Amino acid sequence: MRPMWSGSLSFGLVNIPVSIYKATGEDRPRFHWLHNKDLARVRYMRVCEADGQEVPYDELVHGFEYAKDEYVALTERDLEKANVRKTKSIEVVAFIDPAEVNPILLEEAYYLEPNPGAEKAYSLLNQALRKTDKTGVARFVFSNREKLGLIRAADNLLWLEQIRYVAEVRQTSELKIPAAALGTADELAMAETLITQLTKPFKPADYHDTYREDVERIVAEKVAGKRTTSVGDAPEPTRARDLMAALTASLDKTREPAGRH
Repeated sequence: MRPMWSGSLSFGLVNIPVSIYKATGEDRPRFHWLHNKDLARVRYMRVCEADGQEVPYDELVHGFEYAKDEYVALTERDLEKANVRKTKSIEVVAFIDPAEVNPILLEEAYYLEPNPGAEKAYSLLNQALRKTDKTGVARFVFSNREKLGLIRAADNLLWLEQIRYVAEVRQTSELKIPAAALGTADELAMAETLITQLTKPFKPADYHDTYREDVERIVAEKVAGKRTTSVGDAPEPTRARDLMAALTASLDKTREPAGRH
């Protein structure tokens, strides 16, 4: 893995030099846009509005529109000067109980690795977080935007979990959500039983992308010149009067061998 950022993780007056690595990566079929007439790749170009010519990456600069159609160019160095500390540090501003964080706020995860010489301070923060069962709330700048994140400890590792600002979470007031319980007591009891029957320890390794396997099958059929075959049917909505029957059938299904995840 290659680090995507290096700087300091700070809490109080303690600064811990660290490098950041993305904790996750996408593993999915790679699609490209093609021209349907000849299946040639369609590529995107960076075209200058003034002369219509393609612009190479090394000639691109950030531009801020300070008035209508009026821009000022900003270099990476200019953006760093806006606040050197913020662009070079992940600053812990508070410690909280992990349970206080609404999961809807969680976003991207990153591993933090101590730079040479920072191992002791890194380990100290890790141990203190685990002993107090606390999570740090931190501010940092990525991609020229100030972000909010959580500093968590797991085993000997510190990791950063980027979270959304509350203003970025859409409100539910426009959704048509039932205000009261609509199911009968028998239906509720059956639903509780079904949940109990399907409850088991969560093991992430038990789950994988089965849709990718289905897409790869379709690709293989197309490459071989075969007619593509479909798997499964679109689910039919369960009508209110059929709810008990569907719950009963679901309980019966739990006694069958487990299917794909």
